[in-house]
Amino acid sequence: NLYPKIQLAIDISEDMPDFAGGNTDIAIGFASPPPDEDLIQRTLCKTNYVLCGSPEYFAQYSYPEKLTDLIQHKYICHENRVVSKQIIKLQTNHDLDIKPYLVLNKVSSMVECALNGIGIVQIPNYLAKQYLDNGRLIAIFPEYQAVDRDIYYFYSKFRYVEPKIRSFIDFFFADLSVLS
Repeated sequence: NLYPKIQLAIDISEDMPDFAGGNTDIAIGFASPPPDEDLIQRTLCKTNYVLCGSPEYFAQYSYPEKLTDLIQHKYICHENRVVSKQIIKLQTNHDLDIKPYLVLNKVSSMVECALNGIGIVQIPNYLAKQYLDNGRLIAIFPEYQAVDRDIYYFYSKFRYVEPKIRSFIDFFFADLSVLS
């Protein structure tokens, strides 16, 4: 118990919090560039993405043989990717203009849709790993997948970085292997 006086309150959300309101000290997410010019953005760690679908989906709609075949498939996308115009994240020098079949605002809903055979999703590997390992999802086109994509932490540039925030950042960075 290194920091007995720190009380940690975590709000799990896929929206960027309102830092101006003063109730948020730090946020972790994928946004790039920062959604607000008043935020400082620092790289926390990196992740890889995986395109995947369920065996049931591929039994019904066939397994795509080449990357451009995805255009004919039911691709499920997060609304933030539509806003940022990054519908699908691929390695540099690969691009695919794909129209989402379904746009959702929660990654957990995307995963559930994929598990239930509704479509193909692209999610961070750490979210897909257990389903890939147990065969409930099948990865496709690993050679095109975005790798080493940044996960960031954000904090307000107008607020003094309080010692509790600095301590949290130092503690969190001490062992990021828990995210691997």
